[in-house]
Amino acid sequence: MTVRWGKCANFKSCKDAKRKQPIPIPKGAPFLCPECGGLLQDESNMAAKRAQAPNSNRPSATLMAAGVVSLLLIAGIAVFATWGRPHGANAAATQSAPNTILRLAGSNTVGDTLGPSLAEAFLKDQGATDLRILPGANPQEKIVEGLLPGGSAPSSITIAAHGSATAFTALAQNSCDIGMASRKIKPEETVKLAPLGDMASLASEHVLGLDGIAVIVNAANPTDQLDKDKIMRIFTGEITDWSQLGSFSGAIKIYARNDNSGTYDTFKSLVLSGKPLAPGAQRIEDSKALSDAVAADPNGIGFISNYGASLGAVNSVSFNGVACNQTTVASGQYAGIARFYEVTKGKATGAASAFIGWIESSAAARKIISSQWVPITQ
Repeated sequence: MTVRWGKCANFKSCKDAKRKQPIPIPKGAPFLCPECGGLLQDESNMAAKRAQAPNSNRPSATLMAAGVVSLLLIAGIAVFATWGRPHGANAAATQSAPNTILRLAGSNTVGDTLGPSLAEAFLKDQGATDLRILPGANPQEKIVEGLLPGGSAPSSITIAAHGSATAFTALAQNSCDIGMASRKIKPEETVKLAPLGDMASLASEHVLGLDGIAVIVNAANPTDQLDKDKIMRIFTGEITDWSQLGSFSGAIKIYARNDNSGTYDTFKSLVLSGKPLAPGAQRIEDSKALSDAVAADPNGIGFISNYGASLGAVNSVSFNGVACNQTTVASGQYAGIARFYEVTKGKATGAASAFIGWIESSAAARKIISSQWVPITQ
């Protein structure tokens, strides 16, 4: 089995750090201390030099035996951690990146651009250099990597953004450390994840920021405002042609996020009043893909985050006479406000704890504001 060796520097509270002994970590497993969950300092090169030294300088048989036992225990933990992980697209990003120190999964709205931006800034604040954002196995997955101080190889943060519902399944399957969600956890999800703790508690549910859910139309569409009733009647299929709104003539084409989307859940709650989505609606997993579809369809209409709307070649429609932007979301004037969360399995530890704490920093707030969101700390 290929391993990397590391040392823990958490001398205040970690027994492994106080022992000052290299810790073997199986290749591909998170490069974290098994005792305290902190980031390890890479000692692989030093371990190799010790292995090549004369016999008198080699570890004793007792120490070598202890190392083998430790390796087997850690390998067992790694196997347990991967047991039950989702196969296919959802797992690709988390399984392909070497030296993964943190795994994020869930909301596409969060994970598409803001998530990688925050992950990169977090690593930079930890002193990382040679920062890169790499593509994963598909457009919904990314790998953010950088060389941390004392490291000989890049450390990675993986992001799998397949929708808010997948945040909670990934937490249940131990295939992520932090779930990204554009909605609160549902009661049935709380029950399912009860073995992990109270997932609706402040220890588990951390507010990342606020954003508006924007209703978007094609840039050539003259429609610039709609009230809640008309939006509801369009998306439930009661209004089917633009001429019914006093606009141009043409059959309305609806684009909506899929059932995994927390943005869809919020839109359904705020706008659809319990009514089902029109049966002819085209369901799309990715926010950018939805924006691109509306941008390419003169008869199209859809809904995405205000951040996504600000990037695409589409027009955002005023909702009940109020435009969707940072100012109206921050003031509470806009009716379609969504709250976004970072979710952990109870009180976060290790790199997850460091990231959650950093989210409340001014550096994180600047990233959130630059992404057209409203930071909760503002």
